[in-house]
Amino acid sequence: MSAPVAYVALTDTPRRARELMLALGLHRLAVVDPGNGEAVGVLRDRDLAEPVLHRCRHLGRGPRTVAELVRRCVSIVRPEVDVLTAVEYMLAAEVDALIVAGRSRVPLGVVTNHDLVRVLTRIHHDRETG
Repeated sequence: MSAPVAYVALTDTPRRARELMLALGLHRLAVVDPGNGEAVGVLRDRDLAEPVLHRCRHLGRGPRTVAELVRRCVSIVRPEVDVLTAVEYMLAAEVDALIVAGRSRVPLGVVTNHDLVRVLTRIHHDRETG
């Protein structure tokens, strides 16, 4: 899990999101409701890619806020969820990242498919070496 979580608000601009991703070397950001800080989605670098933005411009204007680009289908897991359960959640939801949050839905971190592969590889290696 990457923590502390990097996030943008629904009201932030795509430019701010892109700059934050580049500055932190991330491919995904949690998106929060600016009113209560609760997780509402995940923004991927692909959502900010030029073809997406070009398609929006072709419709008359570019996106002005992250709300216009974010995937609102957010999968949230609790911090105590084990690795296999997290994998099952990802597969069921067909997502490549989960937001980790407590009861309040305020994001604590993001766990990605790459994080899970790393952990599973380590578990496998530990079993092999005894």
